[in-house]
Formats: sequence, C-alpha cells, structure tokens
Amino acid sequence: MPKTRRSPPAGSRERAQADLASLCRRVRELRRRAALAALCGAACHAAADAEECLAGIDAELPGLLTTSEL
Repeated sequence: MPKTRRSPPAGSRERAQADLASLCRRVRELRRRAALAALCGAACHAAADAEECLAGIDAELPGLLTTSEL
C-alpha cells in the first residue's frame, strides 16, 4: 500500500514552514500571472497604436504598393 503524506500537526514548526512554502508558491504564481497580463496589455496597446497610425494612411496615395506587390 502506498504511503499517504500527512500534514504536520497544527501549531508545529513544520506546519508553519509548510504553510510558508505554500504561500510562497502561490505568490510566485500570482507574480507570473501578473507579468503575463502586463505583457498582454502592452501588446494590446501597441497594436491599437499601430492601427491608429495605419488608419491615417490614405490607401489611394500614388506609389503605395499593394500587399500582393510586396
């Protein structure tokens, strides 16, 4: 029969260390998720800025190449 892992008893030093380790893992995960959201947010803003710049270009200007000509 496989051994089951038991939690240290409440109030023990081992339990406090286990709780701290668990909290540290959760904080690292939150930091990782926040970094991903910030990256996505920055990419979204950059795309919006690019769209705004492109919207100001008149596609009928002479000399502009079509996509197939590029």
